[in-house]
Amino acid sequence: MKKTWIALLLSLFLFGCRAGVTTTSLPGVPAGLSVTDDTLSWIPVEGAFTYEVRQGDTTVVTPGAAYDLSAFAINDTYAFQVRTVFPDDTRSAYSAEILWHHYEVLAGISDTIDNTPAVAYETGFAAGGLVLRGVLDEDGIPLSDDLYAFAGGVLTIAAAHVGTLAVGTHVLTILTSAGAAELSLTVVDDEKPYMISSSQVVFTGADVSLDFNVYDGTIVSLSGNDIEPSDYAIDGSSVTIAAAYIEGKFTDEPERTVLILGYQLQAGDHTTIGYVFIRMPS
Repeated sequence: MKKTWIALLLSLFLFGCRAGVTTTSLPGVPAGLSVTDDTLSWIPVEGAFTYEVRQGDTTVVTPGAAYDLSAFAINDTYAFQVRTVFPDDTRSAYSAEILWHHYEVLAGISDTIDNTPAVAYETGFAAGGLVLRGVLDEDGIPLSDDLYAFAGGVLTIAAAHVGTLAVGTHVLTILTSAGAAELSLTVVDDEKPYMISSSQVVFTGADVSLDFNVYDGTIVSLSGNDIEPSDYAIDGSSVTIAAAYIEGKFTDEPERTVLILGYQLQAGDHTTIGYVFIRMPS
């Protein structure tokens, strides 16, 4: 198992998603429930007089096909159902339940894994006292309890789930008592070389170093924007781009906002071509 450790840092954004939403063909039952910008809404029902929104043991009457959620406390999950009230005081059945995950977004976690063979994935949380409230898949659907565990500040995603992830990037959302963190897992072929460093680089005036996993392969070259072999140095699975080259490009072209360089990696029959985006500080 591989393990990464990060400190969770709060930022000032809100996270909301929905899960478990289905529609029904029963007469007058509200459908199309969704949450956007702290507002629960649904498709208006013809002939409706009012609507009743149920959350837990509380039922609220609203005249239109929307309900303001801005008063709800953050860092919790809420379940809502809606039914139609007609002018003759009859009521439809309640809609299917919608879950609203109302969380502050924490610092994201990014990692690269090889799921062949699939093994459990672990990530650690440096902040103490956290209570894990759930993990959502890419579609905002909660993972079943047997697919993850949280103990001693370590979240473990079971091999049974990791093994279902195709090659590419998958974003899971971790819901905790302190907020929500996005776990971005990039699944790679076990022999296809890839970049470990971020492709987005802010130039600080120093040489730029990039790390790759080339397995038994090599970093073939960098290309683009007139870069020459003398402008960078390859050392095993790392490449260092000279600060003088980068600074010269931005100095020669004051209007330039980004310097894009290509890279080529080779490992056996696998060739990887990617790009690095270098920007000046904003």
